[in-house]
Amino acid sequence: MDNEHQFIELLCDDGEIEDVYLGVELIERNRYIVRDIYWDLFTPGNPLDLGLNDIVEVQPNEDGHLSATKVIAKSGYTTLRLMAIAKSAVVTVDHRGEDAIKFFDYLQETGCTSIVTMASCWLVHIPPNVQAQQILDYIQAEAIPLRHFHI
Repeated sequence: MDNEHQFIELLCDDGEIEDVYLGVELIERNRYIVRDIYWDLFTPGNPLDLGLNDIVEVQPNEDGHLSATKVIAKSGYTTLRLMAIAKSAVVTVDHRGEDAIKFFDYLQETGCTSIVTMASCWLVHIPPNVQAQQILDYIQAEAIPLRHFHI
């Protein structure tokens, strides 16, 4: 795999905390495009307010690990953090609850992508042409057992 398309993981550093892990691709010297964001409900947020496809500046930290330190360009994506509060919204290797399947289908129809970690922590990546409130309204209207933690 050539260097320009290598998928690497980064820390996210806003000067106060260094946390949120990112999957990025190099686009030019010290600039990367965010291809994946994976943190869970126990991580204290998203310090640089990152979304999928944002362009970030990357620098090595004091330990030599690469860290996203600044947003160069925003893509318009937003991220919802949700927690399943019933088994019907849980996803594991052996189980996909009926509400989880329904919600996955809805997300696909709207152009959103999602990741489920620890069976019940959902990250929903929302493209610029979809409002986060539309997703939250769907959850409420369809009584999907998910609780919203962060927008």
